[in-house]
Amino acid sequence: MTEATDIHREIGSLLTQVEVLNREVKELKTDVKQFRDDFAALKGGGRVMMGLAAICGSGVTYVVSHFIGKH
Repeated sequence: MTEATDIHREIGSLLTQVEVLNREVKELKTDVKQFRDDFAALKGGGRVMMGLAAICGSGVTYVVSHFIGKH
């Protein structure tokens, strides 16, 4: 009888975890959609600035990893 009770408890715990995970995925989808909509609303200048920031960031990352990453 205790084994069945343990199984029911585990199933209940797993169901709760799945519900929490589903809620978090929905929130993440909402956040990603908001980010996409905000990025789409940027005018040309904002996109250029974000592109330049991405290029500069990748350049700095390459230089740092190239010189500091070698041991």
